[in-house]
Amino acid sequence: MVSWGPGMEGTAPIRIWEPGKRFAWTEGAENPKLIEFEIEAKDGTTSVTLFQSGFGDGAKFEDEYEAVNGGWRTFMCALKFAIEHHRGEPCKPVCLFRVIDATREVLTPKLAAALGIAPALDQLALNQPYSSTVGLSGVRLDPEKPGYHLLTIAEWNQSLMGLFIEQMGDKSYFTLQAWLFGDATQHAETLNSIFSGVEL
Repeated sequence: MVSWGPGMEGTAPIRIWEPGKRFAWTEGAENPKLIEFEIEAKDGTTSVTLFQSGFGDGAKFEDEYEAVNGGWRTFMCALKFAIEHHRGEPCKPVCLFRVIDATREVLTPKLAAALGIAPALDQLALNQPYSSTVGLSGVRLDPEKPGYHLLTIAEWNQSLMGLFIEQMGDKSYFTLQAWLFGDATQHAETLNSIFSGVEL
C-alpha cells in the first residue's frame, strides 16, 4: 500500500527491499515508473537520494517531469522539516484536489487573493513571512519553483501547507496538501472548510 493521505492511496509492487539502505516500487500499468530511495548514514547525519525513471516521450515527458520534479522536491522538504521539528508527534495529512480551466499564471494570483495571502504567492520569496485573511501565517519553505508553495502554519504548531498549481495544457491541477502535527491534527476540518468556500 502506498498512501499520500486520504483519497490518495494505492497498491504498488515492491522491486527493491534492502532495509536501512534501499527500497523501490513501480507504479502505473502503461509506461511503468520506478521510484527508488537510497539511504546512507554518515557522521551522525542521514542522506536520502531519490531516483525516478519511466517518463513518457516528447511533450508528455516535459509535463511529467515538471510535475514530478516539483512534487518530489516538495515532499523531500516536508519530510526533512517533519523529522527535524516534529519527530515522534502524530501527523494528519489533508489533501484536496481540483482541476481548473485556467492557466497557472491566472490562477496563482487568484488563489492568493481568495485567501488574502500577503505578499502574493507569486511574489513570496524563500523564507519570507506571509500572512492571510483566513487566520494563518508563517514562512515559505523550499522549493523555490513556480507553482509550488510550501508554507509553515505558525498558529497550528508549525504545521505545513502546500499549495500546488501544476500546468497541464490549458488547465491547472490545484492541490492543497497539508501535514498537521501534534495538537494541530484537530484542524483538518478547518482546512476543508476554508478551501471548500474558495472560488477559483
